[in-house]
Amino acid sequence: MRGRPKGTTLERKDIYAEEFKKLIEYVKTSNQKTIAKANAIKAFYLLYYFGFRAGELAHLKNYHIQRMAVEHVISLGNDTKTKTPRDAYVAPEHVDILKEVFKEELEEDEKFALLSPIRNRMTAYASSSLVAMLNRVLKKALGKQYSTHSFRAGYITTLHRANISIKTIAKVVGHKKEMTTMRYITISEEEKRTAVKQVGRVA
Repeated sequence: MRGRPKGTTLERKDIYAEEFKKLIEYVKTSNQKTIAKANAIKAFYLLYYFGFRAGELAHLKNYHIQRMAVEHVISLGNDTKTKTPRDAYVAPEHVDILKEVFKEELEEDEKFALLSPIRNRMTAYASSSLVAMLNRVLKKALGKQYSTHSFRAGYITTLHRANISIKTIAKVVGHKKEMTTMRYITISEEEKRTAVKQVGRVA
């Protein structure tokens, strides 16, 4: 099977604070159905503040958020992509933001699906359906170069720019291999210029 013609592959763009704000504003003012709109907003907040894989969100229930509000962590089981349990932590200063987004879920039955296509919340999205829905919204709001992976890339790149080691980042986001983590890191033009300046100092 032949791949895309050379030069036609769109370069993926990452999601940072500016893109996230634009995305949330788009969803809030869109004409989506109420349930879909609420699910999209909640999903995007989780992707932005935790760096989750989008498919992992389909396995979350209210008790994950209820625990997060107290312990600042969401524990994922064996249903992750790598089949390896991990704890996903959130910065303390972001907990109040998430508690406001999920204020209803904090009061509801802990067994309810956190994201559900139906009102009674007893049935969760299938992972593939959830990812497809979120990607449709992302492309309408931000453009074709954005997908749910844009959140993960932005999250990982932000940690890297904060001088967190690749080994630690890999553990945080659930990568078995550090090389996988490195593929998500975006090097800015400013970082390239800074690197070249270092060469001038030692030449």
